[in-house]
This record gives sequence, C-alpha cells and structure tokens, in this order.
Amino acid sequence: MTSPWFTNSATKNPEAKWRLFCFPFAGGSGHEFRTWGEQLPNVEVLGVLYPGRASRFRTPLIDNMEQMVTELKQELTAFQDKPYAFFGHSLGALIAFELTRSLRKAGMAAPELLCVSACDAPHLMPVPPLIHDLPDDEFVKEIREFGGTPEGVLNHAEMLAILLPVLRADLKLLETYQYQAEAPLSVPLYAVGGTDDTVTERENILAWERHTTAEWQSQFFKGGHFYFREEPNTSLFPYLRAALERQMRG
Repeated sequence: MTSPWFTNSATKNPEAKWRLFCFPFAGGSGHEFRTWGEQLPNVEVLGVLYPGRASRFRTPLIDNMEQMVTELKQELTAFQDKPYAFFGHSLGALIAFELTRSLRKAGMAAPELLCVSACDAPHLMPVPPLIHDLPDDEFVKEIREFGGTPEGVLNHAEMLAILLPVLRADLKLLETYQYQAEAPLSVPLYAVGGTDDTVTERENILAWERHTTAEWQSQFFKGGHFYFREEPNTSLFPYLRAALERQMRG
C-alpha cells in the first residue's frame, strides 16, 4: 500500500506486525523519521508527510485542524489491516490526538498506543500573541528561538522563501486550534519530552494524563525541544521499543 501522505522509503517492512505513524512538528517532514525503522524491529515506520513539502511540494497547504484530520482519516482507511500506533512531536502530537478522537467518532480502529512528544496538553494550548502572520523578519526571529530550523536555512533566501509559507500554515493551524472537551480516550497514552525544553513546560506535558482512561505514563529525556535528535539510540528508541513490545504482548 502506498499513499502520498505516508513515507517509508528507507524503512519499508511489509512483514512487520505493527505500524508506527510519526507526525512531525511545524515545518517538519515525514522524512524526519526515515531511519527510525532501523531501531524498531517488527515495526513499519511511516512518516506523515503533510501537504506542501518534499514530494508534495505542489499540494496546497493545510492551515486548519479540521481539514488536516479529515484528510488523514480518509487516507488511514487503507491502512487498517494491522495494529498501529501514533507518535507525534509538538504540532504532530496535537494532530495525532485529534485524529485519534476523529477515528473514534467514525467507529474506525484506533491506534493501540498514542505517544505525544514535547506538546502542551490540548486543553492548555497557549493563547495569543500569535506569530503566524508576523512580517517576515519578525517571524524568522520567532522561528529561530524554537531551535528546530537550521541556521543555514534561515540565512538562505531561496530556501527560506520555500519554508516560510509552510511554517506559516502549520503555525496558523496550531494557533487557531480550539480544543473541544470530549470523553477521555480509551487508548494507552504516553507523554514524553526533553528535560531542558524551553518551548513546552514539563507540567503541561504531564497534563496529558487527563485525556485517557487507559494506561498512562510519562518520560523525560536529556535535551531540549528536539531532544530526539540528540541521543535517540540511548533514550527515545529504547523507550519506544519497550512501549510497542508491551502493547504487542497485551
């Protein structure tokens, strides 16, 4: 099975018993997770490729949560043949959460595990000031503080011209998101983050606990908002392997 929404070119594992869908951060690409399958045996890792980037460069950007979730849910209908889990980082965590709730409403198979990373609990989403519609120079200044975009990109006019519309759309989606209270999920929910994250507060990550009636746990790894880029082989990957193996046995 293939879909423009999911990329697994470097980690395709059709014999895997499980799938792990990985949702990237604002401005990110599913290719961020291209090597994760090498560290997760028996799991086929599929990075979620939002419109407007990489091979979907010409696909119109999506800047609202409802449309993003609706289109993702439609794509997932062809991937319901084996158990799966969600991992979402920052904005990706929020999208994965809302997609899980939408799947429940539609009576579709839910993920066996939802792992949210470096993201405020949805009921604690920050309020204005907004940055997605700032002038370019101010916008770039704010993006630089997040620390996820290489300086080489921020200082390269042509690359920046390509990236800015993507970032603006993603941040508009985030900043216009409005949480609607529903019953907690019945899906195991793990919340993870970095010990030195200056973007997302530890307490706001721990607040995810209220959104499940199933198994809950949290874990913090050494590093900042993008902790998983630092020493994943000794931190996040062992944790994910153990988490997925536990759900497989369950």
